[in-house]
Amino acid sequence: MQKKNSDHIYKRSLFYLAKIYYSQLTKGQEYKKLCPVIVINILDFNLFNDNRCNRNFVLKDEKTNEEYLRMIEMYFVELNKRKYMDQNDELWAWTEFLKAPNSSNLIGIENEVESIANAKEIFDKANADPIQKEKIRLLDKTQMDNLSAIANAKDEGLKQGKQEGIVEGEHKKAIETARNFLKMELRIVIALC
Repeated sequence: MQKKNSDHIYKRSLFYLAKIYYSQLTKGQEYKKLCPVIVINILDFNLFNDNRCNRNFVLKDEKTNEEYLRMIEMYFVELNKRKYMDQNDELWAWTEFLKAPNSSNLIGIENEVESIANAKEIFDKANADPIQKEKIRLLDKTQMDNLSAIANAKDEGLKQGKQEGIVEGEHKKAIETARNFLKMELRIVIALC
């Protein structure tokens, strides 16, 4: 689930889709072995400026709108827009589960939608099992540590870039000053002590 909006969510999603599609074959394998790839982006923020919760992108002919081989599909599901959905829709039940797995709104739905009942059972086991909880905690910690390391590296890179810019600026200024002296036909004497 993507928690925060990213300026490059479309490109990132397409990159992962292409990477998965590409990685299906190894050298010498036939293209007929390629399987369809579906990427589902579950977003905990609003990406599109309307009330639609679910979008599906496929390859289509620009003029005829005819679909071209259903080999790649990219879905965007915006959890915050589930309030605009029909509560009898299975997708609404899934968005409710993903947003709030212990929601009272799911009581009864678990009996009707087997896949949600299975997901809820796995979720409950993972939350009850201390080893699973610790694995999840460590995964979250690793993700936060990685984000922090990236932010620190960016900050350090900016500091280093500024310092290098200052040094380069001083160097350029010295060259410019020397050129100005030459234009004025001044002699520069360098004394080595």
